[in-house]
Amino acid sequence: MIHIATTTIGVLRPELNKDSHRPLTRTLLVIPEYPNGIRAHITRLSRLTSGEDLLGGQKEVLRKHMVCDPFDLLYIDHVKDFSTGDIYEVTWTQTRRNLTIGIGDNSYHDYTEALILITKGES
Repeated sequence: MIHIATTTIGVLRPELNKDSHRPLTRTLLVIPEYPNGIRAHITRLSRLTSGEDLLGGQKEVLRKHMVCDPFDLLYIDHVKDFSTGDIYEVTWTQTRRNLTIGIGDNSYHDYTEALILITKGES
């Protein structure tokens, strides 16, 4: 478990079409271990804005770093931040085992780490 959580997230996993292997729909997973959402902390990494401004539009890509309680997050998943309603694309993920100095069950803290991004606007 992570020490500090500033939000809870849900995971949207695609249901793959057997014929084309393309995601058809993304459904919010029901996770018995986390009935109210997965505890998470999302921080902003960088802000990249495209240099083009077409028809008054502007494309903005926000990359963020996320840590959450251990979960089998996949790079094909999307993450919904329940506090903002934003939906992020997962670009990479891994589960880590973090050994901290402690006594008893609190000496190991597993967590999942991911790089997520959201694209806003038009290009």
